[in-house]
Amino acid sequence: GDYTISRGDVANTNYNITFTTAKLTITQKPITITADIQTKTFGDPDPDLTYTTPTGALVGNDSFTGSLARDAGQDAATYIIRQGNLANSNYDITFVTSTLTIVQAPQNALSVTTTNITYRTPVVLQATGGSEGALSFAVATAGTASCSIEGLTLSATGNAGSTCTVTATRAETNNFLQKTSAAFTITVVPRLITLTAEADDKTYGDADPGFTFRVTTGSLFETDTISGTQDRDDGENVGTYSINVGSLANPNYTITYVSALFTINQRPITITAGSKTKIFGEADPELTYTVTTGNVVSPDTFTGAITRASGETLGTYNITRGTLANGNYSITFVVGAFRITGAAQTGFVLTASSNSVTYQETVTLATTGGNGNGDVTYSAQDGTGSCSIAAEVLTGETAGTCSVVATKAAEGGYLEANSNIITITVDKANQTIAMAQMTDTDFSVTPMTVAPTSDAGSQVAVESRTPNVCVTEEYKIHMKDSGTCTIAALVAESRNHNAAPTVTTTFTVRAIVPFAPTIIEVTPGNATISVDFVAGLSGGASITTYSYSVNDGETWTQWPDGTTTSPLVITNVPNSIESKVRIAAVNRVGRGVRSNLKTATPKSPVWEVERKSNTAFSISAEPSVISQSTQLPPRPALVRTKSVQRGRRTQVTATRAAKDFNIPVTHAIITVRLKNGRLLARIQVRVDPNNPTTSVTVPYKSSLVKISVQFANDIGVSAGGTAGANLREGTTFLATTINGRPRLAGTPVPGGVRFAKGSSTLSSTAKAMLRKSLKTVQARGGLIYVTGYANSGETKSSWMLETLARKRAENVSKYLISVGARQWITFYGAPTAPTTWHTSRTGHVDIATVGLDQI
Repeated sequence: GDYTISRGDVANTNYNITFTTAKLTITQKPITITADIQTKTFGDPDPDLTYTTPTGALVGNDSFTGSLARDAGQDAATYIIRQGNLANSNYDITFVTSTLTIVQAPQNALSVTTTNITYRTPVVLQATGGSEGALSFAVATAGTASCSIEGLTLSATGNAGSTCTVTATRAETNNFLQKTSAAFTITVVPRLITLTAEADDKTYGDADPGFTFRVTTGSLFETDTISGTQDRDDGENVGTYSINVGSLANPNYTITYVSALFTINQRPITITAGSKTKIFGEADPELTYTVTTGNVVSPDTFTGAITRASGETLGTYNITRGTLANGNYSITFVVGAFRITGAAQTGFVLTASSNSVTYQETVTLATTGGNGNGDVTYSAQDGTGSCSIAAEVLTGETAGTCSVVATKAAEGGYLEANSNIITITVDKANQTIAMAQMTDTDFSVTPMTVAPTSDAGSQVAVESRTPNVCVTEEYKIHMKDSGTCTIAALVAESRNHNAAPTVTTTFTVRAIVPFAPTIIEVTPGNATISVDFVAGLSGGASITTYSYSVNDGETWTQWPDGTTTSPLVITNVPNSIESKVRIAAVNRVGRGVRSNLKTATPKSPVWEVERKSNTAFSISAEPSVISQSTQLPPRPALVRTKSVQRGRRTQVTATRAAKDFNIPVTHAIITVRLKNGRLLARIQVRVDPNNPTTSVTVPYKSSLVKISVQFANDIGVSAGGTAGANLREGTTFLATTINGRPRLAGTPVPGGVRFAKGSSTLSSTAKAMLRKSLKTVQARGGLIYVTGYANSGETKSSWMLETLARKRAENVSKYLISVGARQWITFYGAPTAPTTWHTSRTGHVDIATVGLDQI
């Protein structure tokens, strides 16, 4: 270490000394330490680790603290001996390492523990002893067992009792030397096997079958077999016998035998009794039998005897097995018949109190003759009619005929007897009708009810003999007019009853004043009011005229001309004053119930053109007279629908506007569509120009369709659909004929429209021609039918001609609509056969009109 050099006692009084210290350094003394080489056997304790100092030496009594150390480990190997913690701080130690070597140890004693091997069954060898290392085995001598080893498994091909010798070896390991045992003897022992007998049987009298067994535990090696045969306990009668091991053996196997049962079954045999017959009172014949299936083993016999059921009356008795038996046989016995016959009865006759009976009435049956005291019964067979029998009483159940026979039961020594057959006729019964007398009554819309009955319970029909006065609906009587109403009740002939006499009742329907009419619309004019109404019921007497009131019924005036149809025109009404209009029908009884109230205010004429006409109005000297009656199309219709015939059809009622009273109407056009808009039908009907209401029934359910109506005249068609919406292509009219004539009949419009080759585009010349043609079309009215044509050579392919022709017709139709055509337009291209106006088939279009009266 370092030490300070101080002043100590250095001094001189003449000096003021300043002392500067210095260092004294003592350095380590060099020394070399060399470790000694050491050796030990695996498992022994370590020897002491020692060293020498070949260079340098310790001073005085100095020594080292601590000790040497070696690398860790106890397996056989060489380990470095190191300085460890050997030290002294005054020495600079140079350490020279050495080694400690651990050498392998010998192993403990080793022996083979496997002493035998089962015949033809490899065994894994076992050994005990040694210390460690992989275990292996080797055949020392193959011996009579012809042993061989693969891995740890020993195999032997010798028979039971043969031997061989085997050694075991523990392989050398890191810490132990190899160890091989002495040779040990291994003996081949028999193989364990269980043989189980197969249960078997035979039928009594047959030879024994060959007995068999199966290996149920263990197995035979490859082609090894068991020699010898099985046997069984003695005995040949029906029963069970043990199947024994007999001489079964193989020296290489130790056999465990499981016995089974051998069953001798009864021999099946069928014995059939012979049928026998005797007459009542005779002795029984001998009963016999035969073997019909199987056979009897000689010299076997049967004990006992067959027998029959006891009894001596007439009949058949079973012949049964009785006591017939043999324990070695399973007997199926077929029963025989033993019949005791008797004498037939004589003179058994059936009669009836009458050979005819009315429906639901009775006759009495009786018999005579026969033998014995057997019970008599009766039975009936239906013919065209039917009968029932209770004891000796027969009842007619259905009109017609039935057959009856009597049967007398067998009794004593007599057989059953059937009588003669008699035929009974069941006649129809009469029936009558009861119906209350009707009383006179006033005319009413409420039906009267009758309730006729038949004493036979039949359904009674009711009909009117005076349909002009009253009609019937089931049991309800509806009044149609005043007068005498005669009602007849009828029941037709039925299966079991004759027709009932007809019953009639008569009563008088007294007329009353008419029912109230309903005013639909009132239209004021110049000092006039037009009343559009629906008539009420007549009250049982014809309506002769109408009365009207313009002051809500305070005063009434009768129409002077006796008019009875709508509309009625009231004249001489003050202009500019509101009139409260009511009307009432009049019949021979008097004025009826007044109508509902409608108000209207007449006014002086103010000339307005309400709708565009095709020609100018011409006004005469009298301003109230205007010649416009044929210049305008009708107004839209008021349409009502009603479900009829239990919903299967729809009644359509269309009413013209009151303002159109002076505009003629020739046809109504009815359009029927599904709810989704798909067209089902268009129906044109001629209308009565003097009747504002048109009613038609169409064959469609009202719940499924929408119906619109348009009125038409020579000028055009009323509104009711979007212009042009009717445009469609079709062949409906061309393809339909009536009485051999085309459905479509009309007049071609002069001046056909022509096209450039292969084109369907309308030129300006063609459009001008169409506008000119439309005036002719509008003047004629009705429908427009457009037919297009295409000529050969206009298109590259002939199959495109029809498409070109159809496109030409469509373009013409659409153009006609665009310039104001209101009529329906139907178009078609390239027809297969020309109609009356189809005169050529060049590249052009024909236009034809069809009058509504021609459809």
